[in-house]
Amino acid sequence: LREDTGARVKVTNLGVSGQTSPQLLRALRNDPSTRRALRGAEVVTFNIGINDLGQARGSYDAGTCGGAQDERCLHTAVGELDENWDAITEEILSLTSPDRTLVRTVGLGYTPRAGRDLEPYLKQVNRNIATSSDESNIPYAEIRDRKSVV
Repeated sequence: LREDTGARVKVTNLGVSGQTSPQLLRALRNDPSTRRALRGAEVVTFNIGINDLGQARGSYDAGTCGGAQDERCLHTAVGELDENWDAITEEILSLTSPDRTLVRTVGLGYTPRAGRDLEPYLKQVNRNIATSSDESNIPYAEIRDRKSVV
């Protein structure tokens, strides 16, 4: 932003390593400092979800995922993430003003360590994020590898 506009930029990083979508949603709904930061923001960039799939992946790798082909927990994680994503988007939009705040997001992107078994689930999550972003008029980008932005 500084390079493109010459504006002074103050970054407030609310990201928490290892955070899952239910945790982010809880913070957006209940943490006064998070809510205050969003109300005052001119640009909000958000992304969440890889840790949700990572937790399900642990059960899958341990053979305790359940269901057909032991993939129930992966299907469940995708469904819950989709619901949480929509609620997170709604919460962010309720705390910001479309007249003075640019809200934008990215998909789960380049995940070389996810492995082929998670690929269909990552694609489904990214489709959900793209659809939700489009429906909410939020600019969206998908980083597929180190060299491309779609």
